[in-house]
Amino acid sequence: MTLAKLAREIHQAVTERRWTRDKPVRLNFRREETASCSKKVIIAAFNKSADLPTGQQVAVELLPEQPGEYEFACPMGMFRGRLIVE
Repeated sequence: MTLAKLAREIHQAVTERRWTRDKPVRLNFRREETASCSKKVIIAAFNKSADLPTGQQVAVELLPEQPGEYEFACPMGMFRGRLIVE
């Protein structure tokens, strides 16, 4: 079975929600403004990034293997959040 079929979906409005390790996660980002630095999201701990076209949903799939807090941010760090894995 593919990661995409097993993934739980999380929409980017996530703040302070917690997820269990060893379970696939799909973060859905939707860019709703035009600041140039918000054109991309970077999730460094997973070596993942994605371009974020304005008004379109973009999914980023992850498989957290260790508990911890994983930050995601724009390239300048102005827009950011975190995924908490238990």
